[in-house]
Amino acid sequence: MRRTQQAAQGHVGKLTVSFSGFAIESSLPKVFQSFQRLHPGIELEIREQNSGAQLESLYRGEIDAGFAISPPVTPQIEKVTLLSDHFILIVPASMRQFRSPCDLKKLSDYPFILVPRVIAPGFHEQCARLFTEAGFTPHAVQQGENIQTLLGLVSLGVGATLGPSFLSARRREGVRYIRVNSEVQVELALISRRDNQSAPLLSLRQLVAELYPYASNTTS
Repeated sequence: MRRTQQAAQGHVGKLTVSFSGFAIESSLPKVFQSFQRLHPGIELEIREQNSGAQLESLYRGEIDAGFAISPPVTPQIEKVTLLSDHFILIVPASMRQFRSPCDLKKLSDYPFILVPRVIAPGFHEQCARLFTEAGFTPHAVQQGENIQTLLGLVSLGVGATLGPSFLSARRREGVRYIRVNSEVQVELALISRRDNQSAPLLSLRQLVAELYPYASNTTS
């Protein structure tokens, strides 16, 4: 009886959560640490998945929630935006001619490394908005599916790429971070199925609301 009561209150059970490579570079680790400390009776399974794969896993019921970058909103998916961040350019360290904030149009002739739409559809769309605002179509020479690949290619001088500004906390030899002069932003969001009201998931949502007081909810 006690275990049944604990389960109903969200103190025991299992929660499967995914995170994207970009998302884990934010303050996200403190969410997992705090959740495990506050809910030791809940088995927390954590998976790495890109934002596009997270949506498919949610539809199939394979995960309970995901932390994604600028995920699109659908009728089945509830999105809680934890934070909105401006974009940065990530360029080879040898590019010393640009200073923050930088107008993206100054790099209209420069090669870019882009994240494929299927990997992060919402992030890809926001990047497209940036390029449209700057008035040019990027010269895409390479694609990268995760932050390690993107930073590695940039450090080798293959081209420049875009990312949320919280990535600048990650020190990587051979790259520079430059803020993009634009109001277009990128989001870190918690996504879950609207019809999933399990006690462990509700506990996660409550914790997120406490850790991110300016979080906003979008359901359609």
